Amino acid sequence: MMRHPVIFILFLCNVCLCKAQLTDTLYNPDAGTQTFTHLYLSENPDSILALSSSFNSLALDSERYSNCVLYRITGNKNIQELIRLKEPGWNIGLAGFMPFEPEAGRFLYLMSDTAKREFQKYKQVKYRIAETTDGWKTYNTRPLDLPVKRYHLKSCLKTAEGYVISGDTSIFTNTPSFLAHYNKNMSLVKFHVFNTSYNIYSILPANGGYLLSGYKYFLPVPNDFPVMWQSKINGDGTMIWEKEYKDTARYMNSSFMGQGLKIGNVYYNYGFNGINNENFRNIYAHLNAINENGDLILDKTYTQHTNFFFMKMVEKNNALYAVGRFDSMIHPDTSAQLVHFSKISPQTGKIEWYQLYKHWHYNTIWNLYNDSSGFMMCGTAVNPNRMEEFNANGVIDGDGWLLKVDTNGCIVPGCKPNVYSGIQHILRDNSLVEVYPNPVTDCFTVALKNNQLFNCESTLFIHDESGRELYNSAIKAQTRSIELKHAFGYSGVAYIVITNSNGTFYKKIVFK
Repeated sequence: MMRHPVIFILFLCNVCLCKAQLTDTLYNPDAGTQTFTHLYLSENPDSILALSSSFNSLALDSERYSNCVLYRITGNKNIQELIRLKEPGWNIGLAGFMPFEPEAGRFLYLMSDTAKREFQKYKQVKYRIAETTDGWKTYNTRPLDLPVKRYHLKSCLKTAEGYVISGDTSIFTNTPSFLAHYNKNMSLVKFHVFNTSYNIYSILPANGGYLLSGYKYFLPVPNDFPVMWQSKINGDGTMIWEKEYKDTARYMNSSFMGQGLKIGNVYYNYGFNGINNENFRNIYAHLNAINENGDLILDKTYTQHTNFFFMKMVEKNNALYAVGRFDSMIHPDTSAQLVHFSKISPQTGKIEWYQLYKHWHYNTIWNLYNDSSGFMMCGTAVNPNRMEEFNANGVIDGDGWLLKVDTNGCIVPGCKPNVYSGIQHILRDNSLVEVYPNPVTDCFTVALKNNQLFNCESTLFIHDESGRELYNSAIKAQTRSIELKHAFGYSGVAYIVITNSNGTFYKKIVFK
C-alpha cells in the first residue's frame, strides 16, 4: 500500500524574490521523500533558501520520522544542507501557514508525536521557533508563547507591528478558535478566544480590523460537512459582521483554504466547493470576492475540472494567478495528480488560460511566488523509477521540486498561451531532444531520443524568446530526426518545441 508522509503547508509573508535560472529541477539529497514547501528568493540571484519536509524511510536511524531541513540552492543547482531539525520519537514538519523568514533569522516549525493512542486522545502537538544570528551557521529553538496547553495553528498575517496568528484551542475539530497577536520578536501581545469553532485559514487587513475566512460546522448538516464562512472583526476581536454559506445544495463540504489577498478595496479568497459531495469526490475550485461590508462581488465555482482545487494565489499586474491540483487520490479514474496553473480575471473570475504540469506520476506545488520575469513554484514530485526500491516498505518517495515559468505559465520562455494553453507539460531532461550543430549557422538536425514518447504524430515549433513563431511543421509518427535549414532571418536564442499526445518537449538553441 502506498503511503505518503504528513505534509504541513506554510505561508510565506513578504519575501524578496530572486532571478535564479531554474526551470524544472528535482532534488533528493536524502534519497527519501523531499518536499519543498517554501522558498526564500534572496537578493543574491544565485542563491535560494528552500525549506523542506524530509522523510527517509530507508535510513536505519530515522525510524521513519520526518525532519525539517533548511537548504541553500545555488545557481549551478548545487544543494547544501544548512540545518536539520529532528528529535527521536517526533515527526518534525512545517507549521501550518506560518511565516518563513530566514532573512530575519527565524521560522516556526511543528512537532507531533508518533504514538498510536485510542482516538489520539493524548496525541501531542508542539510548535517551536528556530532562530539564528549568524546566517544559520548555528541556531537555537524555543517554544511558541501561547496561554493554552493544546492547540493547532491555521493562518498568519504579517503586519507592521508583528504577526496575527489564528488557531484552535485543541488539535481536534469543533473547538473554540483564537487569534494571537505577536510583536516582531514573536512575543505574545494579545490573545482573543472566540465562543465557537471557526477554522480561520485567511486573515486580511481591513479598515478598523481584519477580514477572516475559512469554514464553520453547522448542525444538522448531512454527514457533518463544513461550509464556508467569513467575518470582519475589530482590533479587539469583536465581530462586526459574519457571513455564512449554508446552502448545502451549493456549498456542501466547502471551505476557504490558504491566505487570501486584497486588491484595492476588494477581498479575494479561494478554496474548494464540494457540490453534491459523496465520499469526498467531485471537489471543485472556488473563488469569491467581497467588499468591506461583506457584500458578495464574485462567487464562482469552477466545474470544468473535477477533483480540482486551488492551493495558492497571488496578484501580478492586476490579474490573479492561481496554482492548484487535480488529486488522483480523491478520484481513482484520474491517471495522475497534475499541477494546474491559471490566470484569472479579478473582475469576472474567468480563467483566461491555464497550463498543466506533470513531472512524475504524483505532482504537487505547495507555494507560488512572483518573479521579475514570471513565477517561481516549489513542491514535490513522486519518482516512479524508485517504486520497486521502496515498495518493500510500502512507501513511494518524492523529490523536492523547483519550477520556474514565464508570465504565460510556460516552461519554455516566451511561449504563447493561445498555442500551449491547457497542454500537459511532461517535464523531462532536455536531452530527449538533441540539436546539432548548436549554435546553428546553416543546416541543422533535430534528433528525437525516446522511441515511446515520439511514437505518435507530433508538431515542431521554433520561436524566439519573445514568443514570435519562426517555423512550424508536422512530424510523422516514429520519426527519429528532422533536417532543417536556418532560413528564418533571425539571430539569437530560440526554442524548439515539440508537442504530441505524450506532452511538450523543448530544446534551447542559438541561431548565428
